[in-house]
Amino acid sequence: MPKRTREKDEIRLWRINKAFYSEQERVIEQNNELNAEIAALRARYGIHPQGGFPENMLDLIKDVNAIGKKFSINARMNESLWCAVWGIGCPGELGMPSLFWHAEIGEGILIGPETDMSNALVVDVIKAFQKILIKKDAPPQPQKKGRRLDWTPVWEWSMRHPQVTRKDLARMLSRSYVDVKRKLKEIDNSN
Repeated sequence: MPKRTREKDEIRLWRINKAFYSEQERVIEQNNELNAEIAALRARYGIHPQGGFPENMLDLIKDVNAIGKKFSINARMNESLWCAVWGIGCPGELGMPSLFWHAEIGEGILIGPETDMSNALVVDVIKAFQKILIKKDAPPQPQKKGRRLDWTPVWEWSMRHPQVTRKDLARMLSRSYVDVKRKLKEIDNSN
C-alpha cells in the first residue's frame, strides 16, 4: 500500500471540506423554510452579531434542537445549524462546543478535542452557558444534621461547578469565606 504524502493528505482534506460545505449549503443555506425558522428564532431571542447571549439559553437550545429534528439535521450538520443561528461563518473552522438538551440528562455543553479554546467567541459561549447553568442550579445551603451542619451538599455542588471559586461560593451562600473554605477543605481531605 503506497504511503500518503503530505500533498495527497492536503488534497483529501480539501475535498472533504468542500463536500462538507456543499452539504451545508444544500441542507441549510438553500432551505428557505429552515432559514425562515432560523430568522424567526433569532428575532425571538434577540440574537444579532454584536449581541450577547440570551438569558433563556436553555430554551434556545431546546428550540434549535427541535428545528434540527424537524428538518432532519444530522449530528454532523449540527454545528452548521448553530452557526446559522448565531449568524457566524463556516463551521469546522470555529471549533464551537456542542450545546445539547436531553430529556434524561438535561442541558449540557460538550467540549471536545475539536473545540477551539483560543477562539474568544467559543470562550464567551462557554462562559455564558456556565452562568446560565449556575442561575438555574443555585448552591444549596448546608443542611442541619443534628446539632451540626452538613456541608456535603455544598461540596457536591462545588464539584459540579468547578468554575465557581470558593470566594464566589461564599458570596452566593452569604457566608464567611473562611468558614466555607475550612468546611469544604475538611470534606476534600476526608475523600
